[in-house]
Amino acid sequence: MNKYSNLSFFALTLIFLVALAVHVAGASDENRLVTSEKYSANDHFRHLNQVRASSAGNAILSESKELFSENKKLVSGTEELAGGELTITPICMSRADQDWPWISGDKIVWQDNRSGNWDIHMYDLPTGTESVISNSYFGEFFPSISGNKIVWGVYSGDDTDIYMYDLETGIKTAICTAPYGQYMPSISGDKIVWQDFRNGGDYSDIYMYDLKTGVESAICTASGDQGGQVISGNRIVWEDYRNGGDYADIYMYDLETGTETAISTASNSQWWPSISGDKIVWQDYRNGGHYADIYMYDLATGKERAICTASYDQWWPSISGDKIVWQDWRHEDGDIYMYDLSTGTETAICLYACEQSRPIISGNRIVWVDWEYGDGDIYMCELAFGPVADFSASPISGPAPLTVSFTDLSSGAIYWDWDFDGDGETDSTIQTPTHKYTEPGTYTVSLTVSDGSCTDMAEEYITVLEPPTTWLPWSHPDSDGGRRITTQELQVVISCWLNDLEAPEYQF
Repeated sequence: MNKYSNLSFFALTLIFLVALAVHVAGASDENRLVTSEKYSANDHFRHLNQVRASSAGNAILSESKELFSENKKLVSGTEELAGGELTITPICMSRADQDWPWISGDKIVWQDNRSGNWDIHMYDLPTGTESVISNSYFGEFFPSISGNKIVWGVYSGDDTDIYMYDLETGIKTAICTAPYGQYMPSISGDKIVWQDFRNGGDYSDIYMYDLKTGVESAICTASGDQGGQVISGNRIVWEDYRNGGDYADIYMYDLETGTETAISTASNSQWWPSISGDKIVWQDYRNGGHYADIYMYDLATGKERAICTASYDQWWPSISGDKIVWQDWRHEDGDIYMYDLSTGTETAICLYACEQSRPIISGNRIVWVDWEYGDGDIYMCELAFGPVADFSASPISGPAPLTVSFTDLSSGAIYWDWDFDGDGETDSTIQTPTHKYTEPGTYTVSLTVSDGSCTDMAEEYITVLEPPTTWLPWSHPDSDGGRRITTQELQVVISCWLNDLEAPEYQF
């Protein structure tokens, strides 16, 4: 197993805190024992109490692995599997570790240790170019990407803060530098969420920052720890320890309704939630407690179901549309599997004779960490099952008139048909359109994409609110209790006057 096997969100946070402390303080020629007591109450944290540091100061979190004397060479081309249905491509095979990949559309980000510190790197699939997004002396971790925005954690020497880089503007921005540390951010559109220790440092909460409004808000400050947060659209999911210390449950907060919901409080722990649309998946220990399975909850139907309960463990679930991927130990070396909800079929994505971990899916692309050559590399599988529709919208709610920008995140598409109001008619065929909503209401927006032979569709909801009523400063209530004239009424009167029409009579 690799160094991150069978770890919850909080365990990974603790690992990197220990690694950072060792790196900053330096290390002697002899390995030192690093002890942490922060989460010793939880069984799945206890094995972190023995972490060894090398003389170079880099944390070694598993058995020492043999280093290659020569730099590895990038494998060119792709490998075709299953009669051309799957294409596996190495994205980054630089010497030293690459870890924590994330993908959005045609861009892949990860944390990279080739410089001796953890830095943030990105690979652009259309151009085939890799670039360094950010690096620092202390280390940068846990990147996430949505469209053209990348977020990650930066260790400042005392705490870890949240930063963002905008690929369009080239500007790096500090999102949160509150005390005690913030970890593992997740971004969707204009909203960023993270795990936050500001409220005393002993327990973590969930916080959010809205790039559009510039407002930060606390999403959950319940007792115990909250972490493992992921955001998709207006919904945030996380693992939550409020109900009994040693075991985590899955909770969700809906930004549109302002309501928090317990998604799963089954026996033992539920870890690593992922959400796409109405569907939430997670790693679940209810069936005996020793091995984990993959479960899913459908918000639309209110029903929960088991996705995979194969022998041994299934970890790290990720969902995009109707496809769910995870790391699977049924063959005892950690493989990548996928389940298609639309067809009810399970597919082995990668069965290399080594471990593959931390899969993330976006549309028809899956990225993961591959340990074939002794250290972590980034690989990608592209599913050749026709185009996959995906898009983001900003803003998704606001008062009328509301102009919404739509960003296509689909893969494998050459044609785009947008329906902005749910009437079944095509309103635009350009790839990245905008649309102005003038009337209040909730609109179903659909994008249908095609590669010339196959199609796929994705949906999003736009909420247009009533416009605020604007009162003219010179129109005061009459002494008899009359009301002010509104701007809209004044506009009607002026329009009638200009067009030589009879104006309506208003009561004031």
